[in-house]
Amino acid sequence: MAGPKAILSKGVFIVNKINCIHLLRSMFEVLCMQKLAKPYSLILFTKTRWSTCYFMVKRLLQVKTALVAMPHSVDHEPAFEDVSMDSDLREAILDISYWKGTGAMELLLKPLCSAITYSEGDEATFSSVYACFLSVAHHVLTMDNTILQVIDHAR
Repeated sequence: MAGPKAILSKGVFIVNKINCIHLLRSMFEVLCMQKLAKPYSLILFTKTRWSTCYFMVKRLLQVKTALVAMPHSVDHEPAFEDVSMDSDLREAILDISYWKGTGAMELLLKPLCSAITYSEGDEATFSSVYACFLSVAHHVLTMDNTILQVIDHAR
């Protein structure tokens, strides 16, 4: 299914672009303090750690206000006159369908991440792993179809 891959790829693109350009990262930090009254850093999905997929999506949603403020701040805030943002990053940050898909991905990934985290723990037994999979299956089967349609629409 290409939908989740497209959503995650755009998230990785946003995180990489901001983290790799010092002025953008500094601007992001300032906007987090202004908009969210708390410092945040972006989390990058790592292919070898499944949980980072969920944590990246969750963090992007937490800092959405600061991210969405970045293009406007680049264009209109004198404090950020030396900062430039390429059009691909600007479009990714302001893409409404991306944010809807990211919200849907968070709802889909949360029980998966919880099951994986529990299964990796010392207390996990075969029966508890089975129960985790049943829980995830139940969550997905009872999930509102509009959530899955939002993810599928991202293709």
